[in-house]
Amino acid sequence: MIQMRHITKVYEKGIQALNDINVEIDRGEVVFITGPSGAGKTTFLKLIYAEIKPTSGLLFVSGKNVSSLPSRDVPYLRRRIGVVYQDFKLLYQKTVFENVAFALRVIGLSSAEIYRRTLKVLNIVELTHKKEAFPHQLSGGEQQRVAIARAIVNDPVLILADEPTGNLDAGIAANIMDFFMEANRQGTTLVVATHDREKALKMNTHVIQLDSGRIVG
Repeated sequence: MIQMRHITKVYEKGIQALNDINVEIDRGEVVFITGPSGAGKTTFLKLIYAEIKPTSGLLFVSGKNVSSLPSRDVPYLRRRIGVVYQDFKLLYQKTVFENVAFALRVIGLSSAEIYRRTLKVLNIVELTHKKEAFPHQLSGGEQQRVAIARAIVNDPVLILADEPTGNLDAGIAANIMDFFMEANRQGTTLVVATHDREKALKMNTHVIQLDSGRIVG
């Protein structure tokens, strides 16, 4: 599913986010990326969904060479990837329902199917009662749950989540992780970035530990 071969990412002013990363993630795996702030976790995810490109090395996602993927092909890559961004990236002029439904409109589903799927995931994240609210009317935790609903609404083959439960109370966080794991049991590959290594280890899945842009465990 994902292959990183000698991936290095250097930002402006020589800031090195990742250094010689070699990773293989098979289809259907659950992998947690852990490490302190600044370790390179978010950069790791951004490379996979082609928000940025590596400075050097090769990156393959579902057989596509993402390291040299033309910009016009990036939207097609992302159609089967659900991304939970750390800063949410919600559309603030649209309601909760519209934010989630937007991910389905771009792939051309019928209005009835869009309505059914959107209500289903809003129920999962316990936000059906807020479907007509706008993002600025929500708490940070509620906005995060909208972002999660948007990421999972199109039944992606790959979910990338950057600190997906960081602003959620324990009960809702557990529900979200249960849903992610159920999606995995149905075949979805799951890659989660978190600073909480102990929680990741308790999930009894693969854990990649980053520090200063390198794999250290």
